[in-house]
Amino acid sequence: MALNLISNFAANVAHRNLAKTDEMASNSLAKLSSGVRVLSAADDAASLAIGSRLAAEVGAQRQASVNAGQAGSLLQIADGAYTVINDILIRMKALAVQSASGQLSSTERTILQTEFLALQNEVSRVANDTEFNGVKLISGSATNATVSTAALSAVGIQSADFSTTSHTQDNNLYRITYDGSNQLTLTKLDAAGTGPNTATVNIQSQLDALMTGNTLTAGTTGKIQLTNLGVTLTIDDTFDRTVAISATTTNNVVAANAQISAATAAAAFTTTGVTVAGAVTSLASLTALDTNGAGYDATTGVLRIAVANNTTSNSIDFLALAGVNFGSGAGTLHSLAAGGEAVTVSVGGEAIGTLTLSGVTSTTTAATGGFIEINIGQAAIYNDYTASGGSTSFTFKIGTGNVATEDDLTFSINSATATTLGVDSGAIQIDGTTGANAETASAAITTAINTLNTSRSTIGAAQNRLSFASANLSTAIENAEAARSELMDLDVASEMTNFTSKQVLLQAGVSMLAQANQLPQNLLRLFQ
Repeated sequence: MALNLISNFAANVAHRNLAKTDEMASNSLAKLSSGVRVLSAADDAASLAIGSRLAAEVGAQRQASVNAGQAGSLLQIADGAYTVINDILIRMKALAVQSASGQLSSTERTILQTEFLALQNEVSRVANDTEFNGVKLISGSATNATVSTAALSAVGIQSADFSTTSHTQDNNLYRITYDGSNQLTLTKLDAAGTGPNTATVNIQSQLDALMTGNTLTAGTTGKIQLTNLGVTLTIDDTFDRTVAISATTTNNVVAANAQISAATAAAAFTTTGVTVAGAVTSLASLTALDTNGAGYDATTGVLRIAVANNTTSNSIDFLALAGVNFGSGAGTLHSLAAGGEAVTVSVGGEAIGTLTLSGVTSTTTAATGGFIEINIGQAAIYNDYTASGGSTSFTFKIGTGNVATEDDLTFSINSATATTLGVDSGAIQIDGTTGANAETASAAITTAINTLNTSRSTIGAAQNRLSFASANLSTAIENAEAARSELMDLDVASEMTNFTSKQVLLQAGVSMLAQANQLPQNLLRLFQ
């Protein structure tokens, strides 16, 4: 290579290597100062992606572990209250046994009853006062079980839920109709209920959000909120937004027999003052028509009664229909005298309404083949309200996904009020002239203690399950963190060795660059 003064090739080479060494030393220093092996995707894109997911999983698992711990605390509070109530019941049992003994008079039993009543009130007070984060644990909660006709599932309405705020009594009976063009109507049939009255709701926006066409994706369900009525419908993939649910909206009677006067068609069927809800389930058992062609059609909502002329002038018979009572016993023939008789129609022991014929002008010929059709209702729903008692359900998130069977634990905590246990003041007492009341109370308290022990065993099983879930979470967190550390955390000893090497190269590079810069000065001596 020629020697020249203008281009210092050696210095350029030394500078390039020095810059490269400085970059590596800086990168090594950044890793050592942060403790992280992968600072950016440029270091290891695959490890960065996996490590990020593992970090998110570990964070979620830590929170799930906290959830499990809080769930255990909630259950422990409930069990503590159960323990107190159990102690109260033991004292009540002792008082009942004492009051049942013959050496006591009614005066002493009345004295014992004073403490007994106080303890009854204390059971309910403890049950109603026990809570966690403002949520009552063992007082029970208001519930609304929903009963519906078979026609619901046929039109794609899977279930209906009644709000416990809007519907606070039993038997709020509604008939569902839908016009096939976004207008859904609930018509209230039972005036005795406490729920909101009839309303028509435009559900277009809700259907638009659930469907891409006219139906849901196969295998899926969706919620239709009818907030002004306090009812939520769950529809499935057989619900078609273009198909109407068009039950007759008036209660009617239709005569279909030439021997029966057309005046019969003006007969009235009314549910006023009659609890119609209780018969809805029973009606489903009548869907198969009998040999006379009579029965209940859940699709049309019509109860079909077969009739025949009675041999008495201007009289007809309601032919026997299994499960239906026309006033002469379930499943038996009923003879109806000329006009005006009010017949209570019952199904499965539940009255569904009163039928009053305006007039019968049939002949004495014993003709058959006629029917009276009563519209009971298509797609009818009603609620079964419980103010309190039963159990309160709690769902705890102990997983990081959204699969309920894998990531959630649901436990029910049974109510332990005096009423639920059957030991309230309206159920038992220990006063009286004899020990009879005390004997009854003693037996009831024994049953209550057994019930309470069953509830406590449920709590114990739930606590044990949570204990195992917590242990599994601890193991999962440990292993996931180890996996993340293997990918992302820095091997300090190895990197320190690497950094030391770079420091030596950096020092050598600075020294060589200085030497290279001296070369042109040496060439100047040739001019001397």
